[in-house]
Amino acid sequence: MTNETEIEFKNLLQHDEYERLCQFFDVQPADAKTLANHYFDTADLHVKALASGLRIREIDGVFEATLKRAVDAQTSIETNVDITRAEAEAIFDGAPFPEAISKQLNAASVPLSEIKMYGSLTTRRIEVEYKGGTIVIDHSRYLQQEDYELEYEVTDATAGAQSFYALLEQLHIPTRLTKKKIARFADALAKQKG
Repeated sequence: MTNETEIEFKNLLQHDEYERLCQFFDVQPADAKTLANHYFDTADLHVKALASGLRIREIDGVFEATLKRAVDAQTSIETNVDITRAEAEAIFDGAPFPEAISKQLNAASVPLSEIKMYGSLTTRRIEVEYKGGTIVIDHSRYLQQEDYELEYEVTDATAGAQSFYALLEQLHIPTRLTKKKIARFADALAKQKG
């Protein structure tokens, strides 16, 4: 288990801006790795009400359970637990999350027995080291939708903000208010349900 503080900046992209970023960083969409995020909450959205997200991420047959709690717009605290495929499948079928995550949810009065998977989002991800941080260029598909996103993961929020916004300006990409993937997924799910 690890606890990590994540500082990241995000910006949604148009398809042509995605291609411009790939060209700028000399990467190809074919170089992307595929990851799947499987999202969980209760029917009453107890986890979301805590400004948190609960997921299992799968990359190349490797699984990780994560509770991600927002600190502010750019900063989150993540509790990550490596799990096996069998443990992931058990959670998909209603088994509890690992103890390091379940204890936090229980302490926040989330009814553990009501947690269910409510959908998945698949992302093709390209990562590039850039000015002391990591540029992440994503193409995601979920619920008959797709979007493109630029993320910049850093350890210093002030320097990261300067580098991120300078890059957007250099590539003539407008700054857009960008929700986290789990929030975009939840919005699409709510819209689909009517």
